[in-house]
Amino acid sequence: MTQRTRILIAAGVLFVLVAVILGIDALQRASGEPSAEGEPTVTAGAVPIRLDGKLVGSFTPADLERLEKVSFVEPEEGKTQQGWLLRDVIDLAEAEVVDVTITHPDGETIHVSRVSADVTDFTLDDIPKGREVESSWAVNGLGGSLAAVLLEEVAPADQLDWSKATHLRVLTADGVEARAEVVTLDGKSWLKLAVFPYPEQKDEPVEGGTTELAVADQLKRIEGINKRVRGWAYSIPEFKAELMTKRKEGLLKPLAKK
Repeated sequence: MTQRTRILIAAGVLFVLVAVILGIDALQRASGEPSAEGEPTVTAGAVPIRLDGKLVGSFTPADLERLEKVSFVEPEEGKTQQGWLLRDVIDLAEAEVVDVTITHPDGETIHVSRVSADVTDFTLDDIPKGREVESSWAVNGLGGSLAAVLLEEVAPADQLDWSKATHLRVLTADGVEARAEVVTLDGKSWLKLAVFPYPEQKDEPVEGGTTELAVADQLKRIEGINKRVRGWAYSIPEFKAELMTKRKEGLLKPLAKK
């Protein structure tokens, strides 16, 4: 077999593979999320919107491309943004978090903290006698529980049952307190949250001083988050839900076998 023949055969195989991949992609785009009778169809890649548990519509990035583009200042970060942020829920970066508490419905509580954001590792409280932390990486990971949280679906929070929710409390070094609830319903993990200043300001800051500016920025960020999330629940990725509902046993080295 000549070199030219080998090249022609390789090119033919490559062409077939590309055709198969494009064909599969076309089928996937043509098919979407199955819907009940009377409900709209959700195409692949779209974000479903539910009201009272029923599918009422969906949107895709392409839909928003038809809207007029704007330039605006994001209240949470104070940064100028272009266009639309589709899936962002909240972003409290691990680097700014100093305290995390997870409280399960059965009463089990996990608490990790560090003195300041400049300290590298979080400390896990109340480690059982004779047990050790599996890794500092696992403990530190809890600091990123509310970092870069992206939604998969959205629904009115009051339409969901939160009676068996796990509670999450996250504090940042600059005085932001996030209180969240996470619950699994019909195989999906849902999140609702609110944000508050911490601790509450007891004294009026000096006008024009550094403290006043810091408090103003803090309150602006809190207002921006609450304005976006108030009244809504978000279906979130499973890996995020697992982090927010971590059990203490999952942070400890396994017991030695007798």
